[in-house]
Amino acid sequence: MTAPDLRVLIVDDQPAVVKALEVLFDLNGIPHVAASSPAEALAAARGETLGVVIQDMNFARNETRARPGSSCFTPSPRRSRECRSC
Repeated sequence: MTAPDLRVLIVDDQPAVVKALEVLFDLNGIPHVAASSPAEALAAARGETLGVVIQDMNFARNETRARPGSSCFTPSPRRSRECRSC
C-alpha cells in the first residue's frame, strides 16, 4: 500500500466544519472521505483505506465528555450499539 492509496476520514456532524476540511484537502490534493456520525464513520472505515481520522468528539447535543465520539474507537462489545444511537 502506498501513500496515495490512503484517505483521510473526516468525522463531524457540523457541515461547515466538514466543508472547510474538504476544501483544505482538495486544495492540497489529499484524498478524503467524510462522515457525519460515528455510525457513518464506522461504515466508511470498513470500506476505505484510511491513513488518518480527524474526528469531532462531541456528537450529542450538550455533550462535552467526548463519549459519543470516543466510543467508536474503544474496543467494546457494545461499541456498535453506542455508535448507532448517536
